[in-house]
Amino acid sequence: MSEELTNEEMARVILKAQMDAVARTVRLIGENRKLTLGDVLRELSEAEDRAQFVCGFTDLNADEKYKEFLKNHLVDTGFLVLDAEGNIMLTSMGRERTTVELPAQIERELVKIRR
Repeated sequence: MSEELTNEEMARVILKAQMDAVARTVRLIGENRKLTLGDVLRELSEAEDRAQFVCGFTDLNADEKYKEFLKNHLVDTGFLVLDAEGNIMLTSMGRERTTVELPAQIERELVKIRR
C-alpha cells in the first residue's frame, strides 16, 4: 500500500527542491559572480526554455510574490545571505546542497552560461 503525500508535505518537497536548484545554479554559473535571486531564477527559466524540458522554473520565474517568499525563506533558513545590493551568497549550508544535481538537460544549458 502506497502512502500519499499531503498538500503540505508536497509543498515542502517542492520548496526543498527549489532551494537545491538555486544552490546548484549558483555553483554552475559561478559563485564569484554577483547574482540576485532573480538572476538565478531567470537563468533557470532560460535553461528550461533552451532545453525544451519543462520542470517548472519558467512558472517560478514569472511569480514575483513567490520569488519574494523563496528569497525570504532561503535567508531565514540560513541557506544564503544577501549583500547590500541584494546579491546572494551561499552559506556553508547552501554550499552543501550544491551537489544535488538538476535534470541533465538543465545542467547542460547552465554549464554553457559559465563559458
